[in-house]
Amino acid sequence: ALLATSAWTALDWDARLATLLLHEKALGNASAFMPYMQSLPWDEIPPLLPTWSREDLDALNDKALADDATKERKRWDEQHSKLLSGLKQTQSSEEVAEKSPLAQNPPSLQEFVDTMCLVRSRAFSGPFEGSEFSERVRLTTLGWVLAAASYG
Repeated sequence: ALLATSAWTALDWDARLATLLLHEKALGNASAFMPYMQSLPWDEIPPLLPTWSREDLDALNDKALADDATKERKRWDEQHSKLLSGLKQTQSSEEVAEKSPLAQNPPSLQEFVDTMCLVRSRAFSGPFEGSEFSERVRLTTLGWVLAAASYG
């Protein structure tokens, strides 16, 4: 196991994905996902708003956006702390630590933030709509009928 269950469940979904990417990166050539890992822009991390300085955020002249980015960065910092705590807990267990290169060499805050940027730039995180396919077909058909009627 990569992390103890309690440590894993303490992480948010995006931090879990970042943890998995960091784990695969740490495996290097032993990773079954090496082709995917090599396709990621590790040298050109997308500069998402949570990585901007407060001065740069303030230059946007959008206090709500700047505050949201600051809150998100704080959450990322907290997720990193939770990961490190989980890795420390994992490292104390010989059975798990042998299988986890992350427990042997925990990621720095910068490595974690960079990986969070990769995750957030590639993962859709909108609300889950959750309706049945047949309901979506019915609503789409209704939309087309209403659109056609408005032009008819």
